[in-house]
Amino acid sequence: MKKFSIGIDIGGTNSAIGIVDEDGNVLVKGTIDTPSHGEIDRFVKSIGTAVRDMAKKVKLTNPDSEILGMGIGAPNGNYYNGTIEYAPIYHLRGWFVWWIY
Repeated sequence: MKKFSIGIDIGGTNSAIGIVDEDGNVLVKGTIDTPSHGEIDRFVKSIGTAVRDMAKKVKLTNPDSEILGMGIGAPNGNYYNGTIEYAPIYHLRGWFVWWIY
């Protein structure tokens, strides 16, 4: 069974999303706009939709694959409590990262 990981990098203009295999090979990648103003829920749904679409593409060629986990990079993330603090993207301030799962 092939195992994969999801990576998300939340940036000020765009957010990059990708899926890699155990050897670090990028299988699928893409970007979505990071809104400078707006509702956080809509942004999170956009990330979720992009991740699901990419995972479906991977499953087409690897039907018995397994997702190991997901890593999220964001400006001013607090490792100890899982929130984004003092983010330059104002609507992400105080956002509890772990609820994306």
